[in-house]
Amino acid sequence: MKKGVLLALLLPMLCMAQENLWPDREFDATGVKTEAHSGEKAGMFGVTAQTRWAPYNGRKLKIEPYAVYRATAWAKCEAGSDGKVFALYTYGWYSFGWNFMFSTTLQPDGEWHKVSVDFYGPDETYDFIPLVVEGSRKAKAWIDELEIVKVKSAEEHIAELLKIAKPTDHAARLLARYYL
Repeated sequence: MKKGVLLALLLPMLCMAQENLWPDREFDATGVKTEAHSGEKAGMFGVTAQTRWAPYNGRKLKIEPYAVYRATAWAKCEAGSDGKVFALYTYGWYSFGWNFMFSTTLQPDGEWHKVSVDFYGPDETYDFIPLVVEGSRKAKAWIDELEIVKVKSAEEHIAELLKIAKPTDHAARLLARYYL
């Protein structure tokens, strides 16, 4: 009887365990030997001249359309006050331009911070960039322990959005695509 109760409690947690969509969590294959949050390597990126927009190690992820994904990592940056450094920068295409954009801005204090972003889109592929420098002359950033997992199915997400009295622009666009 006790085994049955334990199995009933653990089974949902085991089913929820998701595959990490980022293939190099610790940046062992794509990172550099540097001060990492854990291990010996981390993703590291920097600019030394004025740049409008500079991405690091971006790739297209295969996702379930309309589902919600969570990207989580440890990141830090050192930058001047003339620009911004973003972590977990995500975006997709929507008819006439880039949309479904989500990211987090890093504080230029040189300290590791745990960062997280939830994202979604209507297509089967989604652009994901671990680090982006925007509008800076001089910036350096690190990222480590990157995980991207699905946290809500498409059905759960759409049902949740339908309950919102006044949806955000992102939510309204997503619902429009879902029902068209």
